[in-house]
Amino acid sequence: MATTFDWTALTWANLLTTELNSLGSTFSTASIVINNTAQPRNPYLALELFCASFSPGTNPYVEIYWETSRDNTNFSDHGKPLQLNGRLMTIPLDTTASSAQRLPIQFCTILPVYFKISARYMAGSGTLAASGNILQYALFTDEGY
Repeated sequence: MATTFDWTALTWANLLTTELNSLGSTFSTASIVINNTAQPRNPYLALELFCASFSPGTNPYVEIYWETSRDNTNFSDHGKPLQLNGRLMTIPLDTTASSAQRLPIQFCTILPVYFKISARYMAGSGTLAASGNILQYALFTDEGY
């Protein structure tokens, strides 16, 4: 008899909030450490970005980076030019001026390591809103939990 696997609802948590306030073309402060070395070692990370009302610059997007560590002591540093390969994803933003945006959920594969997340807003000018921005995350497996 075949086994049927059913996805469960993802458990979402805030990852970056005040770290995104007025974020410009610099890196945000990194998030708390997430331990993906213990069971279950989740191979997937889902992220959802909510941007409060702001006036975006030209071709705006948010880059999401991760800082990794095998032993929770020394983390990579995406702020150094040779370590920019820590970029997980790029989230394009709508250019509609002065409107809040909940961007589509994006996901990527990750390793069983300790990690932190940071973001960088990129556009010709401007910053994210002064408050109300949220990056949420969920870890999941092939079975969805």
